Amino acid sequence: KFPAKFVCHDKCDDPQSSADVDLVLLDREARNITDDTNYCITLPFKKFENNTCGIDVSQDTKEEIYCDASSEYKFSDFGMASSVITVNNALCMDSIKFYKAICDSFFMLGYFVGGILFGMIADTFGRKISVTLAIFVSFIGSGIGPLVHHHWAYAVFRILPGAGSIACYLMAFTLAVEVVGKKEQFYGVPWSMTVFSFIGNMIAIPFALGEACNGILAFLFPHWDSFQFSVTFICGIAGVVWFFIPESPRWLIEEKRFDEAKKLLQAAAKSNGKELSKEDLIVDGDAPKAGTESLASRITHWEEKEVEEGIFHPELRKSTIVLFMIWTVVSLVYYGTSFGIEELHLTSNPYLAVGIVALVEIPAYILTALVMDVTGRKPLSSSPSWSLLCPASSLPLLEDMEPSPR
Repeated sequence: KFPAKFVCHDKCDDPQSSADVDLVLLDREARNITDDTNYCITLPFKKFENNTCGIDVSQDTKEEIYCDASSEYKFSDFGMASSVITVNNALCMDSIKFYKAICDSFFMLGYFVGGILFGMIADTFGRKISVTLAIFVSFIGSGIGPLVHHHWAYAVFRILPGAGSIACYLMAFTLAVEVVGKKEQFYGVPWSMTVFSFIGNMIAIPFALGEACNGILAFLFPHWDSFQFSVTFICGIAGVVWFFIPESPRWLIEEKRFDEAKKLLQAAAKSNGKELSKEDLIVDGDAPKAGTESLASRITHWEEKEVEEGIFHPELRKSTIVLFMIWTVVSLVYYGTSFGIEELHLTSNPYLAVGIVALVEIPAYILTALVMDVTGRKPLSSSPSWSLLCPASSLPLLEDMEPSPR
């Protein structure tokens, strides 16, 4: 984030020069936001004979000198007291218009890397280790940003929090849905709603709340480095989940770690007021009664079948390709909206805008959790395509709207 209006000039210690700069900035702020003034042309400061300095207006025509990282900058309010751009005096770098997009691109590259890397870690070393490691990477990635003291280094290091954040969500989702059963009905609901579907959707609500908290943190910590460190602190606190979350019993059984899986199943049964018989904990399929199969063996066979078929099995290939296409469209809209909050002009308050864009997701998660098992997956999967018609139909109405100042 960076200010729309600013003034740059050579360094000058004279207090009067600061007043001159303030007057120029006030004049620029009063102009229309679309004026074509090149703010990167330095003010013509001059040191006078009495050892003072100020704006030299003695000549009508002067050589245009452009500001750089060594220049002094004074800027209008842009919602934050500072940003990685302003503290590095990078307002006049050639690629300033693309800098935010470049930072977002590195962050999304982290999404790509993190989804693959931490998925492999989860399958090899377990869901619990993968979740905790993702939290650690988010912690390091968020904390290293303010320490590198260079805007381009900051942009590159955005890969780390990107990889960690997407892995935190995906691995937590995977662990949560593997712990609960797939067929158990949600207690007290008169229509069909499984615990599996409910948990799978509701786990996204903390994700939205975390996004909304960014607006609160930015309000409380207006300087970009203190804001980054506040996010880092929260990421670090999340590491305590290691001491509370269990490993996935499905993964343990798949890895043939049957003793650990049995202990988890027994603990789960005890917390739910149930009792597991010895037959339920037989894994090799040799149940005492003919035609019966133990609970642990059923989980084992489900895992073997899923691994054997895979998402590109002939019966699943078409659905997999369609889902890839749907998720591409959803991601373009979702992250395009999230990263382009300023361009939506929802409100003049940038902190409130961040909260609105994040919290509007929560009703959708709740509604999906309530109706998914009634309507089925297919109607809900196609709904994002129809939902695009609403914002698309409003585009002609936005053409003549004048953008609000940043």
